[in-house]
Amino acid sequence: MIDGGSYVNIIAKIASEKMSLKVEPHPHPYNVNWVYKTAQPITHCCQVHIHMSNYEDHVSCDVLDIDIAYILLGRAWLYNLDVITSGRYNTYEFKFKKKGIVLKPVKPKSNISNNKEGTITDKNNKTRD
Repeated sequence: MIDGGSYVNIIAKIASEKMSLKVEPHPHPYNVNWVYKTAQPITHCCQVHIHMSNYEDHVSCDVLDIDIAYILLGRAWLYNLDVITSGRYNTYEFKFKKKGIVLKPVKPKSNISNNKEGTITDKNNKTRD
């Protein structure tokens, strides 16, 4: 998830554990107050391998016990890559290793598909109006 409202890059504690990432003590521990409306300490950080479209990099993330996203790329990531955000098209554009990268939103998987006759059916093959 990309969140321009977050000042830091975050990885969920459970994600860092499942990915067996090397977690280190944070050089400057601090608290965040926006998660679950209570102060939570940031005491660890790690390097996370990110691969989206043609973009592949390692990003420094603070480890936090959250369940809203596995990885949250915040203003630090946006700033470091000089990302141009298009609110209208919901895209993120930047240059990485001299290549232009445009990240577009992932289209949600639909439970509805078109059959040969042109009527719309759901996955249970029930015809919908």
